[in-house]
Amino acid sequence: MLQQAMSELLKEKEFVDITVQDITDRADLNRATFYKHFLDKYELLNAIVREDFQTQLDAALPKNPTLSPETIGILIQTAFAYIEGFHGSCQMARIHSEQALMMQQVQYQIYENLLRWLQQCAAHAGVEHKAPETV
Repeated sequence: MLQQAMSELLKEKEFVDITVQDITDRADLNRATFYKHFLDKYELLNAIVREDFQTQLDAALPKNPTLSPETIGILIQTAFAYIEGFHGSCQMARIHSEQALMMQQVQYQIYENLLRWLQQCAAHAGVEHKAPETV
C-alpha cells in the first residue's frame, strides 16, 4: 500500500515535495507502519525501483538466464525501457535527486543480475578460482 501510494504521488508531485505524511495519508496507514518498513521516503523509492525493474527484467528474460550476448541485450533494452517509463510516470523534477536514486537502484539490479549470471557460468564451467567480480 505504501509503494502504491508513493507511485501515485510521484505522478502528482515532485519527489522533493512528497512527505511521509502524504504517503501514509494516501495509503490510509499511520506513520508508525511506514517506519516499521522503511527508514524514510528514499528507502521506499529505492524499494519501488528495485522491485519494479527486477519484475520487468524477469518478464523479459528467458527462464533460468545465463550470461550471453542475448541476455546482455535484453538487460540493456529493459534498463532503457524502465528508465524511459520511470521518467514518463513522474512529475518533472527541479532537483535530480530522485533520478539519481532511480539510476543507482537500476545500476544495482544490473550488477546483481550480471554477478548472478557470472557465478552460474563459473559453476557450470568449473571455474571457481576467480571471483565473479574479476571476470
